[in-house]
Amino acid sequence: MDYAYTLQVTLNVIFIALYGMTFLYIKKLETIGCDCSNHKYRNFIKYFPVAAIAYIVLFNFFSPKAIFDILGQSGLVLMGLITFLFGLVNIVFFVFAFIYARYMMVEKCKCSEESRRDVLYWWSLLEIAIIVIGVILLLLTTNILNAVALTVQDVGEKTSKLGYDAVVRPVQSIKKMPSSFAKVLRK
Repeated sequence: MDYAYTLQVTLNVIFIALYGMTFLYIKKLETIGCDCSNHKYRNFIKYFPVAAIAYIVLFNFFSPKAIFDILGQSGLVLMGLITFLFGLVNIVFFVFAFIYARYMMVEKCKCSEESRRDVLYWWSLLEIAIIVIGVILLLLTTNILNAVALTVQDVGEKTSKLGYDAVVRPVQSIKKMPSSFAKVLRK
């Protein structure tokens, strides 16, 4: 068993526990008749964790190879589409869960006060921060890679001219080497 798989399974178990805790917390609020916890996002926050647990069990505990063996190429395409849609809805879930937990804190909803509300609040905040940081890193990485590609292309064009000059005029090329080397070091 490798470390990546062990880490994935550990994280999946943690996420299943957190989603299960969220479902049970909302269910408890409904059972005790906590009127101050009524919010337009409550039903979504209650039922999405059930779908999330099903998704985790189906797609994260079975490898893509196993899905390919059972369903073929179309199964992998369907898995990719479902994973993409799950990711988008998961972002919505964390934003709604954060808004909902904060709503109950601001309203000073006494019947909702317990550690599960705090866990939901901080978990949502952490996930939103991770998503924002991920998007920023993706944008930065894309911009940096584009800049590197343009630099390499520019250097490549100059290098091909230098290569041509080295073949046609070898003596002049050798004379230019110290200054070219100095330019490279300055850049």
